[in-house]
Amino acid sequence: MGWDIGCGSSRMDAANDATRSFTTGTTRVELIKRVFRGNVCYSLHRITTPEGVVVMAGVTLLRRFREGWGFKAMGEDDGPHYFGLPAGWLAELTYARTSYSREWRERVARVDSLRREQGLTLAAATRFMLQEVEAQR
Repeated sequence: MGWDIGCGSSRMDAANDATRSFTTGTTRVELIKRVFRGNVCYSLHRITTPEGVVVMAGVTLLRRFREGWGFKAMGEDDGPHYFGLPAGWLAELTYARTSYSREWRERVARVDSLRREQGLTLAAATRFMLQEVEAQR
């Protein structure tokens, strides 16, 4: 997965491009909400197809390049290693389609728990959770 870079684009331009609502064929993807944690944008999207409606999480990395700001967008099915989605949003997601989604959601919940219970920063809670996962292997 590469980076999409807009010449002269701002950070907000890149975030808007990555999380915009759009329609393609019979599929509609709608941004429900998003939040920024540093240069990571977490978002919820409603995807409507003839088969039904699902709500999925997205993780967008934002980075400044010489040419302008760029983004790398991932869905929860991609198994991103960023876990700062507000845990309260997990209840809004529909079923997890893949094992990557299920695992990612569990890790988001664990990181949130560590942050609340132990007062850890997002980075420290993520490191701790990943050490727990590695120790279980």
